[in-house]
Amino acid sequence: MPLRRRLGGGGGAGTAWAALAGVPASAGMEYCITQASNPPGNIGYMLSARALWLGNRTEWSWNPTPGGAGIARFPERAAYQGATPLSISGEIETKHLMLRTSYSVFLVYALAGNHSGLDGEHRSVIQSVPFPHVNFQASPERGVRLVVGALAPDGGAAEPDVMSYPVERGDGTMEVELGWFHVSPDAGHGQGRPHAVIAQLTITSAGGDPVRGLIVEGMEFRPMNFVDPI
Repeated sequence: MPLRRRLGGGGGAGTAWAALAGVPASAGMEYCITQASNPPGNIGYMLSARALWLGNRTEWSWNPTPGGAGIARFPERAAYQGATPLSISGEIETKHLMLRTSYSVFLVYALAGNHSGLDGEHRSVIQSVPFPHVNFQASPERGVRLVVGALAPDGGAAEPDVMSYPVERGDGTMEVELGWFHVSPDAGHGQGRPHAVIAQLTITSAGGDPVRGLIVEGMEFRPMNFVDPI
């Protein structure tokens, strides 16, 4: 899976992004330097829409990302044109991640003006592969809201491990947390044992309206904290 380096300004809250000239990012994974982590400077990753599992790809259209080369994280993003419930999954191998570090997973997306079937409560889950994995720590299955108008009871803050609400980013997209996980020393990191983490979002229409108008840019794995080895 090709890597594309991102340093500098732009992107989501607390995350520094900038293009590395000459490195394609059409399908694969970028990495970024996350300023909001503890301590700052930890490395996070973002999977492009092409690198995600989107179910039946004939139900998606691929369009240029607004902003153009040098501004957009990826040159294209996927817009859902189907009318049935769907599942979106992103997988990352733990060998790319830092040990003793917790990561939050975010879907980065936008909504078309004619979107429908997305206003209800959806479900997300974080799992290890192979499953089950010894000492794998992750958030439980939670509810997810994708529409900005669906505010949390206190005005927009998420309910940890119960319900996640969307947050507008500074680049015209939104993000919603799908959950978190922790990379333990025995997670197969550099030990020859393949191990990966999968974040999955299942979208259903509570009101029976067709599901359409979801525009997916990617899925970001953002470091939450780092614990120094003893």
